[in-house]
Amino acid sequence: PYHLGGREKARLLPPYNALGAARLGAGTCHHHRCNADLLFLIRLRDGNSTMLMGPQSLQSSGRRMLQRRMPTIPYRATNFSGAFAQLNTNNTEITVAWAQLVWAAITAGKAAGDEYAYGIYSTLERLHRASMIRAYLMQTASGHIARTMPYRLSDPSEKTSISFYLGMTLAKLFAELLFDVPRMLHFAVYAQNYQIVAAPGESRPDLIGLSNSGEWFVFEAKGRSNNFDPDALGTAKEQAEQIQSIDN
Repeated sequence: PYHLGGREKARLLPPYNALGAARLGAGTCHHHRCNADLLFLIRLRDGNSTMLMGPQSLQSSGRRMLQRRMPTIPYRATNFSGAFAQLNTNNTEITVAWAQLVWAAITAGKAAGDEYAYGIYSTLERLHRASMIRAYLMQTASGHIARTMPYRLSDPSEKTSISFYLGMTLAKLFAELLFDVPRMLHFAVYAQNYQIVAAPGESRPDLIGLSNSGEWFVFEAKGRSNNFDPDALGTAKEQAEQIQSIDN
């Protein structure tokens, strides 16, 4: 996120999906910044999870496992400074509930209440977003998240759309859990509601969000279905850096 409030500035750009990364740079209000990287990983291995795949996912034992276990997402954070130094870790995991993942999917990119704004159409959109989480992500026996067979067998163009939604979902989830940002708004939709100073050019980030402490963050999400792409991460950093200030 590009953290624009107080004495610190930072940016977090999580590319997620099956594999993702984020970078946060922190510095003073004079734009002196240091580099930091935050890497999030949804593991690709399937482990001993065949009972959750295909028709067997309908078995009562599979349902009980989904309800009982809470999935974990490993991540690595390095070179954070100032108020964010506590995030630094070479390898740790965050444990979430499926309900948290679904809520992140439903609310990603939307201001509070906008997920209900258009009656039956908003209802169908919520169902669509929630269904994508459960259709394309599953929990392995070890507790980690993996891609389901419908995801693996999707057409490449379909995977692009799925990766976009999953990337936004994980960006929103980590924004709330690690940075106390309850809502991440689509920049292209909501930027007109704020006084934003941006660098010249057309490149813009995906998401902006106001933390509960009143500080703005800017996120760029890069969903990928295969291995981590360092070039995509570099591009994401550049996009987040385009936003210089945000005022309500």
